[in-house]
Amino acid sequence: MRPLHSLVAALALLGASAGPACTRVQPAPTPPSTPPPPAQPCDESSQCSGDQRCVAGVCVACEEGECFACRVDGECSRDQDCPINHYCMEATYSSGPWCPVCIVNWSVPPNRYPRDALLGMETAYERLSDYTATLVRRERVLGELRPQEVIDIKYRKPYSVHAHWIGEAYLGRRALYVRGRDNDGVRLHPGWAPGPTTRDQALTDSRRLLTRRTLGDLIRMIIRDLRHSEQYPEDRVVIRYLGETPGRAPTLRCFDASFPLTGGYHASRLRICTNAATNLLHIYKAWDEHGQLLADYEFRDLQVNVGLSSREFDPHGPDFNY
Repeated sequence: MRPLHSLVAALALLGASAGPACTRVQPAPTPPSTPPPPAQPCDESSQCSGDQRCVAGVCVACEEGECFACRVDGECSRDQDCPINHYCMEATYSSGPWCPVCIVNWSVPPNRYPRDALLGMETAYERLSDYTATLVRRERVLGELRPQEVIDIKYRKPYSVHAHWIGEAYLGRRALYVRGRDNDGVRLHPGWAPGPTTRDQALTDSRRLLTRRTLGDLIRMIIRDLRHSEQYPEDRVVIRYLGETPGRAPTLRCFDASFPLTGGYHASRLRICTNAATNLLHIYKAWDEHGQLLADYEFRDLQVNVGLSSREFDPHGPDFNY
């Protein structure tokens, strides 16, 4: 029989090799429950957060789709609450409620918002990088109404213009302007039939056309006056929508605008027709306070973003021979 002290020593050795004794892990204490925040009082849904709506005077969480329609472009109660080219109307999506919201008006109803329809020319022009067109124009200069001119126009942003007269008046004349080049001057070729004008007069007329009366220049003049009239409603600028011109290509939307003699407006009355498909200017006519025609411009066969190269505006190219 093994001695008692040997057995005790063996048990002690076994306990030391077995490692530390296991201890029970106590669960973390459960934090006390936080009461929900009190409901926020409200009079309308705009006073609640984006995922809530106002019901019975308090903000409550929206069900799926309930709040989406009212957050499309912002709530409104009338058209004046909305930005330009938006209008206030009831709208909904799937299960959402019908709510008055500001909706982007991609095709502005011209009879309802004639001013906004004309302001849309600015956005349309920003989208083009170049254009070609046949310009038919007639202007009053120094009190004299000049003969009608027919001109092929090429334009490329930021500001390069090539004009070629192809009508009876000034047949064959060419003019070239690239902003910042040639000391910001116009190059002129008189053509085969320059007409009765002198070279100095031809340069003056061409510079006015190429630097102050391109498509973009006319649009900017119109937009400037419209913006000015918004800031000064007491000027009582009147803009009327005249309707579309069906049966012709392209279909045009035409407007009349009347301006006061004071206020710095560039004409007393304008007739503006825009291409219904592109919203770009097609016809521009201006009269003075006596009803005399000041300018008549029509951009026929307007083609945009055609990919004009710098060769089209090279004075040493085959089209110029200056």
